[in-house]
Amino acid sequence: MPLFHLLSAPIFALTGNDVRVLFVARIAMLPLFFLSLLLVHTISSRLWGERTAWWAVSLLAAFPPYFLGTLEYRADDLWVVLWLLAIAVFVGDRPIVWKGLIGGVVIGLSFAVSLKTTLFVISIAAANVLAFALTRRRSGIRTYRTFIQFTVAAFLPMILIPCAIYSGFALAGAAGSFRYGVFEHNIFPFEHAWRVVLFIPLYFTARPIALRMARSEGDTPIVRRRLFVFLCFAGYVTALLAFWPMLSFESYLPFYPLGILLLTPLLLEWTDRREWLEWSRMPSFAIPAFAVALGVVTTVAVAKPWSNDAKKEIELISEVLAITNDDEPVMGEHRHARGRVGLAAESIEAIRSFQLPSLGNLPRRRFPFAAPATGEAVCHRHSSSRPLCRRRGRPGARCLDRRQAFVPDHGPEAGPPSVADGDGCFDRIAGLGKGVEAA
Repeated sequence: MPLFHLLSAPIFALTGNDVRVLFVARIAMLPLFFLSLLLVHTISSRLWGERTAWWAVSLLAAFPPYFLGTLEYRADDLWVVLWLLAIAVFVGDRPIVWKGLIGGVVIGLSFAVSLKTTLFVISIAAANVLAFALTRRRSGIRTYRTFIQFTVAAFLPMILIPCAIYSGFALAGAAGSFRYGVFEHNIFPFEHAWRVVLFIPLYFTARPIALRMARSEGDTPIVRRRLFVFLCFAGYVTALLAFWPMLSFESYLPFYPLGILLLTPLLLEWTDRREWLEWSRMPSFAIPAFAVALGVVTTVAVAKPWSNDAKKEIELISEVLAITNDDEPVMGEHRHARGRVGLAAESIEAIRSFQLPSLGNLPRRRFPFAAPATGEAVCHRHSSSRPLCRRRGRPGARCLDRRQAFVPDHGPEAGPPSVADGDGCFDRIAGLGKGVEAA
């Protein structure tokens, strides 16, 4: 879904075609990272108190997978913030119908960021139903009528917001591209069906914990909210590991905040039992402080801030920008993919396969020739050198001399291709540019 990209558009509009936009984009993720920490503090302070909340924030900020993952430029950063915001709303003190309405708006915005929000809906819906069922015998439980009102209030904005965004694209004439990018592109087979069996151990692990939390002492609203958070965590993990067709590093990002939020009170309760610490005279905060320090050291060791790992990618993008014009597309629409050979993947593959020297300071030139018919070899000779490319039986081979290399055109409408110095030749196969070994 395009909400994150729409919000990112001003960044690229201000920076233009500058490879350093990557650093600007990552800096723009910092507010989302700190906002996620603020939401974790809000949730934890409502359920376990300020001391637990500050330790939960510290442990989460120092947790390497979360810190490194959320500081990358990706839509999942906003997605995680909306996940935590929805939970913060549902464990708040507002009237139940208002919580449903505001939570529905947040989930609708989350759907506008990623269709993986389906995992959120499954988790939150199951957690609400189960928390209501497991604590129905305690005092202060809402009636079924109030529960239905909450569901309706949450469902309406959750559906209307994505529909409104789709309507905007449809009015702009981009309904087909929207459907492909959001739906068709994400349809693929469930290739790891064996993971369904993980539901059994996950269920029998979560069930006794949930029953114990439902029977725990304390005020009913607090018990129910703690149970709700745990069930959201357990539901998300179960749905992701057992039923979601694709697992990726980014999909685990919502898992870390709730996991640390639930483990922190257990860790503090364990360290407060100072009998086993008396012989060492360590304060009770020594263990969580050590965990935070260990996380910081591990993060530095993994991230290696002294190593510029982005240098190769930045140089590669610089070369792509050097051999293309501002009006030449590098990301074609799916229905034009066969006619556009200027896709980013093909450009990068071509540059890597030919191992071109740095093109940032080379002059930009144009090499005029007409597009050949399929199966017809066309070889352009230079007056002072011999051609260097062999056709090798491929249709539509194009040859250049040693002083010329080119990126193919993006279809008949894009005009002649750009030319830059270096050895190379491209073979046009069904409209796609692939490298052909020079003689």
